[in-house]
Amino acid sequence: GGCGPAPGASSTPRRARPRRDLIVDGIAPDETRARLSLQVKRALTISSAASNTDFREIVLRARATLAKAAFCEDCDCVGAVTGTVADGLRRALLEVCEWARDSTSLDTFLARFLVAGVAGEDRHAILETFRKILGEAPNGAGDAEVYRLLRHFVLIKFDMLHEGATDEAAVIERLRLRLHEKDD
Repeated sequence: GGCGPAPGASSTPRRARPRRDLIVDGIAPDETRARLSLQVKRALTISSAASNTDFREIVLRARATLAKAAFCEDCDCVGAVTGTVADGLRRALLEVCEWARDSTSLDTFLARFLVAGVAGEDRHAILETFRKILGEAPNGAGDAEVYRLLRHFVLIKFDMLHEGATDEAAVIERLRLRLHEKDD
């Protein structure tokens, strides 16, 4: 039971899938399957600036992954792993993604941004960044697709790219936590 292809199997030819840097397939004890598809970047800037091709590429590849028939809703995750990212916007992105996962609908998600003083400038900036990138893409996306992407988006920061890095021993554990069992 569960989502996703069996280990070693694929429902689409490799050349037909969007290119990713890291794909982790996991199987829970109850045979539930989950896939974590990440782009790996040494450093990342979270913005919709036209010159920010790295983040735009991450968002657009994540969107392409969600569009695949094999994507398991509310089970699989997409996103990025990086060593360097601005902490304020990273925290805001993580919070907006959690809000999306915790919301029962697009309307309840967007309502969080309408209450004065709740969302704050950084969280509004995250929502607008995703709206702009997805809205400018071919076959532009509306808020429903932005919400769906944010519900499945993860950003993992590892401090493991240099001698004496603090996260080297925790890398596998942190990836494992992103491959969670599907809630029924």
